[in-house]
Amino acid sequence: MNTKTYRLARTFSQDHWDRDCGDTDNVLRATDRLVWVEMDVDGYRDMLTDADYYWDLRGEMEMAELARSAKCVLDALVKAGPPEGYAVERYEERVNGRLHRGIRVVEVTA
Repeated sequence: MNTKTYRLARTFSQDHWDRDCGDTDNVLRATDRLVWVEMDVDGYRDMLTDADYYWDLRGEMEMAELARSAKCVLDALVKAGPPEGYAVERYEERVNGRLHRGIRVVEVTA
């Protein structure tokens, strides 16, 4: 499976791993503020959707720092893109009458 290395904010990334997410992530290097992590598409998808969810919590004061860090991770992942063969797609759908916006990883077919 293809992997790619990403430079991400440490606060959210560490929280993500502390919640037992990102089983396939391989941390290559870490500083006080950043981590360099190698991820396959499953790890990328997991981190991306988790960051998107936590960014939505930005209005809750106790989550503000984590939400800001999640936004940094989300932006970095979207900018760098998923491993080869995949793409990021934003979507909107109605769930129980409410509009839900999100982001997902889709396989690119030739």
